[in-house]
Amino acid sequence: MIFNRRDLNFALVKWGSGLRCQIGSGSVNVSTVNFQPQQGVWYHFACVHDPVAQTLSLYVDGSVHSSVSATGFTQFQNGDVREFYIGASLGSGSPAGHLNGDLDDFRIYNRAITPGEISQIMGESGGGGGPTQTCGNNVIEGTETCDGTQLNGQSCTTQGFDGGTLS
Repeated sequence: MIFNRRDLNFALVKWGSGLRCQIGSGSVNVSTVNFQPQQGVWYHFACVHDPVAQTLSLYVDGSVHSSVSATGFTQFQNGDVREFYIGASLGSGSPAGHLNGDLDDFRIYNRAITPGEISQIMGESGGGGGPTQTCGNNVIEGTETCDGTQLNGQSCTTQGFDGGTLS
């Protein structure tokens, strides 16, 4: 489970050999076929419910994978307070189906975002390329070969900035 809202069941889940974006109790869904994520590879997914166009669309790595008709579902209202889970679903009263992976740059919008906005997000730092690399945070990220809190004299190799010295 990547995300889930309890009463409306707006969810993006690993489903069989694919990935599924669904609303309702799974009555409206869009699925990928044979999606097997590779360890160490970052992917970008977007699940968009457009109540005006009455569609539910699933985007994979910035491109629309598929879209289906989604009628009869209401929009969230200002002031609504609902349970929402990221990285799990609400099983029998407690979180279950935990995600075995990492999430980076998770976003929720109060409107249906456009295909152009999805492409733009994909191109942003951290939007599909994995977490943003930060030198000096004492964490080896992405293509870094070293990193530390003691910056003077540390040499790091980072994506696009190879061979530099931190100071």
